[in-house]
Amino acid sequence: MNLLHQRVLWTSAKGLRRPVQSAERAFTLIELLVVIAIIAILASLLLPSLASSKERAQETTCINNFRQIAIGTSLYQQDNQSRFPPARVERRDPVTGNLIRIVDTRYTLGGRMQKNDNHFLENYPRPEERPLHRYVSTAESFRCPADRGVAVQVCNNCPTMTETKWTELGCS
Repeated sequence: MNLLHQRVLWTSAKGLRRPVQSAERAFTLIELLVVIAIIAILASLLLPSLASSKERAQETTCINNFRQIAIGTSLYQQDNQSRFPPARVERRDPVTGNLIRIVDTRYTLGGRMQKNDNHFLENYPRPEERPLHRYVSTAESFRCPADRGVAVQVCNNCPTMTETKWTELGCS
């Protein structure tokens, strides 16, 4: 063996002696770039499978939400002579019980309080007025994970929604 190949540099830190590798044993820039490229290739192979896993998780959440809504509808029917939840409910004065107006519930069978806008509050029922509120108490059951929001107008005298239906109506 050559004396140059056996050369090891020694350093001392707090009285300890340990060998230090010379520059001959360090990674070169090319080797480092090759390792990074291999990691990038492996990551690009895994990303599509991760995206499909996320879609499947959203589908599972949707299926579970539909199941909860179906159970709530079934319970509603058992309590209301096999009738489905109504398309419109009466909004009554809490003190006198007089009819104030009839509110459309087709887009909001359950869920949470919608956008705090008087026009939305007039046209859509509050959560406690929604037919399935007593039967499906978790508002998240009425939220679709794929609801990204589109500009849509759900009724003739309603404003156009620009955010997600969950944000605007409290029900996807």
